[in-house]
Amino acid sequence: MRPTNKTSRQRQSGAAAIMGVLMLTLLVLFAVLALDSGRLWMQQRQLQSATDIAAIEAARQIGCASSMDEVIAAAQQAAAANGFGGSVSSSPNSVLLGSTSGGVRAFTPGGSTQAVQVILTQDVPASIVAGGLFNRRITLQTVAVSLANTPVATFSVGTSTLRLDTQQSALLNGLFTSVLGGNVNLDLVSYRGLADTNIKLLDLVRADGSIGNVKDLLALNTSVGEFLNLISYAAAQSGEAALLASEDVQALVSAVNRDLNLNVGDVLSITHPDPNAVVDASINLLSLITTTVFVANGQNAITVPLGINIGSIVGVNALVRVIEPSKVVVGPPAGLTGLACTTVSTAQVRAEAGAFVVGVLDLKLNLEVAQGSASLQAINRTNGGSSTEVIIDAEPGLAALTLTNNAGSGPASVLLGLATVSLNLPIANGTATSMTFEVDNPIRANLPQLQSSNSQLGSGLANALGQQNAITVSVLGLDLLGLVGGVVNTLVRPLLVAIATTLLDPLLKLLGIEIGTVDVKLEDVKLQQRQPLVI
Repeated sequence: MRPTNKTSRQRQSGAAAIMGVLMLTLLVLFAVLALDSGRLWMQQRQLQSATDIAAIEAARQIGCASSMDEVIAAAQQAAAANGFGGSVSSSPNSVLLGSTSGGVRAFTPGGSTQAVQVILTQDVPASIVAGGLFNRRITLQTVAVSLANTPVATFSVGTSTLRLDTQQSALLNGLFTSVLGGNVNLDLVSYRGLADTNIKLLDLVRADGSIGNVKDLLALNTSVGEFLNLISYAAAQSGEAALLASEDVQALVSAVNRDLNLNVGDVLSITHPDPNAVVDASINLLSLITTTVFVANGQNAITVPLGINIGSIVGVNALVRVIEPSKVVVGPPAGLTGLACTTVSTAQVRAEAGAFVVGVLDLKLNLEVAQGSASLQAINRTNGGSSTEVIIDAEPGLAALTLTNNAGSGPASVLLGLATVSLNLPIANGTATSMTFEVDNPIRANLPQLQSSNSQLGSGLANALGQQNAITVSVLGLDLLGLVGGVVNTLVRPLLVAIATTLLDPLLKLLGIEIGTVDVKLEDVKLQQRQPLVI
């Protein structure tokens, strides 16, 4: 018996209904799968974003004075601000210091503070449907590695272009001639050109094919002539404006006539955890050259002719000893603890000059200045990012100025010991000063900048020694003819003023260690790297 049309239609209708249910179920399942995939992707992206920012902020805390607690605290704060609710340091989460190796795509924990790795995890439902029914969960994990990304500054103690004068240029010629062994006769324009020129660490690295990076540069042991030649080549490659400065450095290279060696790490101090990260930092050429020459000379006495001719005194020579030269430093500011890690010390200097005229005068003026210091405390963006604030704390070194006989065994004397001469010049050593440099954008166009703490001696030692009450005379016998006063006023006082004018004042200004004050020159500021994330 054949089925009726009605029965056939009923069967077809039932099959269609089943197919419809199956199709609807599949659509729902696909929709759930799409929603779950999208949800998991979004949660993974959110977690990765929190991890990236945590790594970047943690890396900004890496510095020579930063503790692991500071690094973790920065990572925790950044992660929490971006939606992460757990502890960044509780397993399986972690914050680790280390280095990149095998290229920048591999991280090696421990042994270095070059980079920071942050690993964050988050438990989430495997499915918004199945997860709710069967309580299935999966763990998302994200990893980010950021190179040490603290802002850095380059600064030094010393004079600037505006403070360079003919006395200082003449003194530099004398110092360089004595140390290098050959005649140096650069004029004021040349020295100002050197002071106006900056070169990058990268320029120095590229100047020698055997130097692969900044670490190699700092480890370099070389002669003073070879390093000055390296500086000259680096200046020549840094732009057309530096070509004249490069030629002036070559004049110094030509003057080298002594076997002097140095380690570049004694000239440049890089306090950043990863020296290669500050390869774009700029260094002032004159600061680099003077530091190089003084480091190469060591503690050897430098004889400087002063060209003083007063009465019967002709051709006074001075001796200068730079016991501990200053360095050019590049590094980050103090951490959250306030402990500074980038500090430059002023040079520790002894200088002496005197004269001996038989039966008339036996006198030597001695100056010793202990090391002062300048420490980088903070680098902050200000005015909505349109300028940068750099805070440096400076403290002058202690100074002593004495007047003795040439043997150093007793007081200065005149007229066969008829009278002794001493100084009545109290030196009020300066106190610590906080200097704030405001640098508008673009940073390079508004640097270098120089600041000084106030000097207690006003216009310098020459002015102070020229005062009537600066010298105390003790007559040991009878000065019936009034000869002592005449010698003091026509010979002693002019001699002391001349020594201060031609040697002490320009030397101290040149080295940035004027008595009672300190000159700090901010040369460069780098706020952050362009690509801190490497993984």
